[in-house]
Amino acid sequence: MKACIAACDVRPPRRGSRTGKGKSDAIDAVAAARTVLGSDLESLLQPRADGGRNALHILVNARRSMDTQRSADRHAVTALARTMDLGLDARKPPTDAQVLAISRWRPRTPDVRAARVTRAEARRLATAIIHFTAGTDENQGELAEAVEDMAPGLLDVYGVGPVTAAIILTAYSHHGRVRSEAAFAALAA
Repeated sequence: MKACIAACDVRPPRRGSRTGKGKSDAIDAVAAARTVLGSDLESLLQPRADGGRNALHILVNARRSMDTQRSADRHAVTALARTMDLGLDARKPPTDAQVLAISRWRPRTPDVRAARVTRAEARRLATAIIHFTAGTDENQGELAEAVEDMAPGLLDVYGVGPVTAAIILTAYSHHGRVRSEAAFAALAA
């Protein structure tokens, strides 16, 4: 028979109470246990690591990663256009229509090796940009669904979209954690 053990979050001890003791997992665990021993069960914090919050956290991190890679690939295509003649206006980053056109390029037999390699790399990067754009669009839909499940009506607030709402929900965990607007802004950044 398996035993069920209830878990709760415990506020960390004040810095003044651990002066001279240092910091380690063992010291923190003992301090947490002592804090909980004299408390009523109703007053303890419920664990913050619920499935919804974790899902939002994963989606936000995935989106950040896709955005970063998509931007890097766009910069790489622009750099290629400035290095070799790809038939693009190299003064500006490529538009979405140009990226789509580049992704559809076919190899040309008479091209010299440098041009052939450059066009192939530009095509690979453009295909990756399209892939990451589709991924962020899908991610946006999943974020909207998850946010609506966790906090119905939050997306109705002016200026709050799925990404911002997800960041708000993952940054805020319990009453008292955020003391001011500036602290919340720093936490959610």
